[in-house]
Amino acid sequence: MPAAAQRTVAQANAWRGELHLVFECNEQATRLSASRARIPLAIQRPFYPEGAELCHALMLHPPGGMVGGDQLEITLELKAGAQALLTTPSAGKWYRSAQ
Repeated sequence: MPAAAQRTVAQANAWRGELHLVFECNEQATRLSASRARIPLAIQRPFYPEGAELCHALMLHPPGGMVGGDQLEITLELKAGAQALLTTPSAGKWYRSAQ
């Protein structure tokens, strides 16, 4: 298969994930006030192991890795006084591809 055709196939099969999170602080607690996700990205319910001031958000990426052509856009908006930690449950992997 010619290289141009391989790129076209890879682009057609690529993930176009999106995650947008908004955190707000009210009464000494940071809360996830808005979220928008497009697969393969998702967010679990926030948790507070260090207290209400710091919101921990667990980002999920079920495919577990990136391949050439994948695009994942992650944006965080922290309002005044908000504190957040965005993390993943495990390491991601970068896979080889024709690109």
